[in-house]
Amino acid sequence: MGKMFKNKIDQALLVKYLAQDANKVEIALIEKWLSKSNANKEYLSQFKQLWEESKNAAKYSLIDVNQDWIKVSYRFVENQEIGTKKISQIKNIQFYTLRIAAVLLPLLIVAGIFFISENKNNENTIAVIKYDIKPGTKNAILQLADNSTVELTTNEMKVLSTVDGIKILSNKSTLLYTKESENQPLAIMYNTLTTPLGAEYNLELSDGTKIWLNAGSSIKYPVQFSDSVRKVVLTGEAYFEVAKNLEKPFIVTASNVDVRVLGTSFNVMAYKDEKIIETTLTEGKVQIDVKNGTNLNKLILNPGFQARYLKNEKKIEKLEVNVENYTSWKDGFFAFENSELESIMRELSRWYKIEVQFTNEDLKYYHFTGKLKRYDNISKMLEMISLTTNLEFEIDDNKIIIKKV
Repeated sequence: MGKMFKNKIDQALLVKYLAQDANKVEIALIEKWLSKSNANKEYLSQFKQLWEESKNAAKYSLIDVNQDWIKVSYRFVENQEIGTKKISQIKNIQFYTLRIAAVLLPLLIVAGIFFISENKNNENTIAVIKYDIKPGTKNAILQLADNSTVELTTNEMKVLSTVDGIKILSNKSTLLYTKESENQPLAIMYNTLTTPLGAEYNLELSDGTKIWLNAGSSIKYPVQFSDSVRKVVLTGEAYFEVAKNLEKPFIVTASNVDVRVLGTSFNVMAYKDEKIIETTLTEGKVQIDVKNGTNLNKLILNPGFQARYLKNEKKIEKLEVNVENYTSWKDGFFAFENSELESIMRELSRWYKIEVQFTNEDLKYYHFTGKLKRYDNISKMLEMISLTTNLEFEIDDNKIIIKKV
């Protein structure tokens, strides 16, 4: 079983020590750690060197601490061994840390650039990984009106069907519905597009609305809309760019929440295993309708705000958010801002098709901030999370075991 990122000391504590901001107890703790081995002294020496370099970089404006996102790079070199992948030095992985206080900037630069963990051969290694898990792919399953199904991948470009003047075309990673005539359908026929765990797919409806469907999701929609309303039903998560039509409102139904728009861009997250339904608005304006029995609650959203329906409490709240945290998945990233580890691992489990085991319930409530590449192998994700949380991750086949260091 391979271990990943086992920290020797809290790097935030080292930063306080170097900044002469540590108290007597913290100083005593560091001095005790230093006395344990020469390797620890060498670690502090190199950490201090990078700390000084990072302060100079910030001083001369090489890094803008006022930016919302600070981009930090570190490097790694892969050495192949029998049955393992050993990461021994540094090579190009990027992560982002959100809204960093200037006093913590050197810590994150150092943490991103440098980490030493001694192995039994006294080599400077970051991790030994026996297994790794690849990211998801572009594929989906289309259920047609006659209940027949078609598997969609990125390797094909072909016409699947023509119904009531609408051509259904699979074009690599996008399913397209294009009008060939303006005839109204004799009856509304529905298709359903489903992405399994570990997959995502794009969809363009007959009105020109574009949809990004996240992993473990499904969306039901008419092949051709009626002349009064455009309505789709979502389970899971999708991002919408709705084609503007003032005469035909566009409605997304997710459980008992309706998102009503005329033309705008927004994200809806409505997985069954989540306790909330989120609607996050990028541009335009939407109305959220929540049905609780005979009661109907309405809420108007403007760009930069999110409507959050709490399923258990059966109430809705509105809050201002960083929209990128909720829409980056469609652009190939995971973005987290002070997110609980349990929530992060649920999101990763849908994309990587993994099982997650916490060895302690308290670990679920650790928090992480960062921006990670969605198409990286999972080891890179876990390395970055471990770097700032003092947690240890083990990969065993398709299971991730999380421990406190």
